[in-house]
Amino acid sequence: MRIDMHSHILPGCDHGSDSLETSLAQIKRAVEAGVSVIHLSSHYYHHSDDIDSFLKRRKRCYDKLMAALDDETKSKIRFVLGAEVTLEVELVEEPRLRELKIGDTDNILIEMPDMRWSDWTYNALYEIEVKHNLKPLIAHVDRYDQKQCEKLYEMGLNVQVNASAFTSIFTRSKMMKLFREEKAHVIGSDVHGKEAKQYDQYEKALHYLRDYEDGIMRNAARILGI
Repeated sequence: MRIDMHSHILPGCDHGSDSLETSLAQIKRAVEAGVSVIHLSSHYYHHSDDIDSFLKRRKRCYDKLMAALDDETKSKIRFVLGAEVTLEVELVEEPRLRELKIGDTDNILIEMPDMRWSDWTYNALYEIEVKHNLKPLIAHVDRYDQKQCEKLYEMGLNVQVNASAFTSIFTRSKMMKLFREEKAHVIGSDVHGKEAKQYDQYEKALHYLRDYEDGIMRNAARILGI
């Protein structure tokens, strides 16, 4: 079983897919890459959205997608609803944060802020765990300054790596080391666009990670609660 832990497939839910046609092309490519479970993780930005409008938009886009899938595709692939939630100062005070969790689990995909991290950043992750009883899964850790990430690893958080990180020798060696040391746990396509080239990268990444693939997929199944 291959699991994609990070995707932007829902049509019109965010910038990942601009149409149903794009979403169907993405799913077709995912199936070709051997993926059988996809975490649908559309973007949620607390400063510009609210949970009610996000959940309604996500449901509308999900229902549209499910209605367009044929029975054969539905038999090959399973979807788990979630969100990619950008960490912001006010986020930890959101009383309905748990509604953005991954499926029926206590896990939540968190995108770190695009700025130099400070004490509030790590404290916010701690507050998400304590105040909301949620376990952050850190999205695409390969994008961040690894010196800043050391504290994330020390905190024992679940960590996701994008498949695109394995296209560069420089980042590939760093990410391989993280998986080897069990500081990184799962992989995602972070698919955007109709060409869905990220699934080419996904296949290539799992080739490099072949000695770890079984463990990575067990981690993914555990985080998704399947």
